[in-house]
Amino acid sequence: MERIREDGDKLRIVLTGRAPPARHALFIQPTLALASDLAASLGAALTEVGSVETDAAGQTSVRGRYAAGDAGATVQSVAVATGSGARAAYAINAELAMEDTAPAAVQASA
Repeated sequence: MERIREDGDKLRIVLTGRAPPARHALFIQPTLALASDLAASLGAALTEVGSVETDAAGQTSVRGRYAAGDAGATVQSVAVATGSGARAAYAINAELAMEDTAPAAVQASA
């Protein structure tokens, strides 16, 4: 495939050495790639597809470090990114609230 071009209300897929087929819609599978190596440089583990490995709340393999959005998901989607960001924000808030209310002895041992 060389490129995709608009032709009126259709998309034309320009192929090398073949006539372009007309389509009304096109689905693609983008390659996932982090925009930077920040998470890995801070010690976070990555998944097989290259996203940051997180638990259900968004915490990475490094205690106290969270990832959300496309960085912490195996799919790139605005809806998924928004949801994971909200989950991570709630988890971070809960963690900070627990630190603020923990007895001094517990805080000193952490």
